[in-house]
Amino acid sequence: MNGEDTFHTVRTGDTLWDLANRFGTTVEQLQAWNKIRDPNKIKIGQRLLVSKAESEAESAG
Repeated sequence: MNGEDTFHTVRTGDTLWDLANRFGTTVEQLQAWNKIRDPNKIKIGQRLLVSKAESEAESAG
């Protein structure tokens, strides 16, 4: 992982499932990071956090 959070701007055809697979996370984690109640309701142009930077504690273990 890198030292920065990664964001993605939703495009036509994107789903949380696709984004989770692309960025190595889960739909549930994407929902939590982005405060999304309904995973079927994301909007084109919406900026989503798709990967969190590792903290020093996580990368040291």
